Amino acid sequence: MRKQQYSVYEKYNLLQNSIVLSAPLIILNLLVAIAGGIVVLLFIVNSFEKSLPLSYEDVKLYARAMFTLSTHININRNEILATDILRQLESKMSDMYLYLSFYFMIGFVASGTVAWYIIKKISDEHSEEKLKDKHIRGTTILTQKEYSSISKEIDGYAIAKDTVLSREHDTKHFMIMGATGSGKTNLIIRMIHAQAKHPKNIEVGAKFIIHDLKPDYVQKIYNPEADLIYNVSDERSIYFNFFDYLHDTNDNLDEKALVNICHTIIPDSNSKDPIWDVLARNVLESILIYCMLTENTSLAFVKDMIQKTPADLIDLFNSVEGCNKGVQALTGGENTVGSVMVTLAANATYFEGLNEKCHSHKNNFNIREWLSDGKVSKLFLINDVANKDFNAPKIAVFVNTLIKEIYAMGENPNRRIYLFLDEFGTMGKIPAIPEAIVVARSFGLSIILSTQEFARIDEIYGQNLRKSILNSLTNKIIMRQTDPEMAKYFSDMIGEKEIEQSSSGASIGTTANRNGVNFNKNVKKEFTVMPSEIMELKDFEFFIKQPDVKWGKIQSAYIQEIDGKSLSNPPLILCKNMGIILPPKREMREIFG
Repeated sequence: MRKQQYSVYEKYNLLQNSIVLSAPLIILNLLVAIAGGIVVLLFIVNSFEKSLPLSYEDVKLYARAMFTLSTHININRNEILATDILRQLESKMSDMYLYLSFYFMIGFVASGTVAWYIIKKISDEHSEEKLKDKHIRGTTILTQKEYSSISKEIDGYAIAKDTVLSREHDTKHFMIMGATGSGKTNLIIRMIHAQAKHPKNIEVGAKFIIHDLKPDYVQKIYNPEADLIYNVSDERSIYFNFFDYLHDTNDNLDEKALVNICHTIIPDSNSKDPIWDVLARNVLESILIYCMLTENTSLAFVKDMIQKTPADLIDLFNSVEGCNKGVQALTGGENTVGSVMVTLAANATYFEGLNEKCHSHKNNFNIREWLSDGKVSKLFLINDVANKDFNAPKIAVFVNTLIKEIYAMGENPNRRIYLFLDEFGTMGKIPAIPEAIVVARSFGLSIILSTQEFARIDEIYGQNLRKSILNSLTNKIIMRQTDPEMAKYFSDMIGEKEIEQSSSGASIGTTANRNGVNFNKNVKKEFTVMPSEIMELKDFEFFIKQPDVKWGKIQSAYIQEIDGKSLSNPPLILCKNMGIILPPKREMREIFG
């Protein structure tokens, strides 16, 4: 009963307050309506005088009848009673009043309706503004229209109609994150397409190095006349030999480069005892030094060395200088040495599947010459899904060597080398990447890192280093996520906002003057973008952050000439007499189901 009574009181109070608040608006609306009626009336009188039932001649006749002393008036030689004339004129006057009243009412209603609509709209907007959440501080999201307006002032390249990426800031690196089917691959292709056409990139001969896992990129945008491929199983591949890059400018052994290559081929495992990884790397270092000193720098020779017995390796190491690490690693108990050799063999995937006959007619690829030839060109690092564990070490060594060569070329902020590390977690550990993200900007290197999930990256680099890497990527594009944890991570990354919320409510008292409507305000902190919003993004819809520009939300339209481009190139052209190297059965089940 009391609940029902409260509801009645609430409605009464709302009505009472609405009338009080609306009274000035109602009076204003009436005044506007009356004024509108008068305006319409004057317009009718002045514009349509001939259509009025009372003419000017009628008015003169009426005056004669009113002020004449005779009972008859001569009109066109006819004697007419003045009373008849007055009666006739009164009838016409009555018709005229009705006529004018009709048009006055039309003007009154029309102007009143328009005035009421305008006043109500202003009043509603004012009321909504009163109850609207007010942003106090924190992250805000630009609308697509706002972002489009800002994009017009940016010197860069468009990845969508309303989104331009700044060329000035592209060496601050990119993070592009999106689940399968979100449009990530097509967005990267758009990016490559736009970057390659930028006048400044054409002028400096920009280079694009693209990790291609599926491979999609080589099928869509590979140009045989200008672009290159690196995949030891593909007959189109360049011939890359890391021995060419183990010397410094004085032609001495570059120990840092040697250590990085060995660390890439034999990365740290998840074992609780890392000693076996360290000792295996020491043996590999000694093998590579031996190969260099004896000028046996074919990768096939390294493979043969790895297959030798520990005793044979010790003899070979002792025959030259600089291989003490290998001798010490292989000197010990039988079980210890056996574990070292097992670890070495297990990580020797880099040297498997090399068919040097396939590429023996080619000159060794010179990274530095290619980077500085002044032509826009792309290099595809093909890493097909079925053989990713076989290809990953080779690609990792190549990228590591590439970054070393970029450093050797010296600082040049005008240079542009775009390194697309798509599906970063499938590439294995690349020791040079964390440092390059921090220092390579002045060398003209732009790293574009993308992935679908963090698990593989955490497994390789560790969670803390992964967070450090992602936080250092200044340009961020976040597409749809299917993993709630990743959605929460990116929601945290976008940030929070502090808002002032307004609310209204009715109060009831025992007397009339105790009743009323209350408006309250309170400060609240919340996510600017909820994790669920990130998980519900549409295809080609994304949040974007660039330096000096706020976060924006973009829904990009499908671009037929780029997104709908056909697969015009074969993904792989295998060397003759070289079959596909299949992964272990467990991984095949994961791939093919």
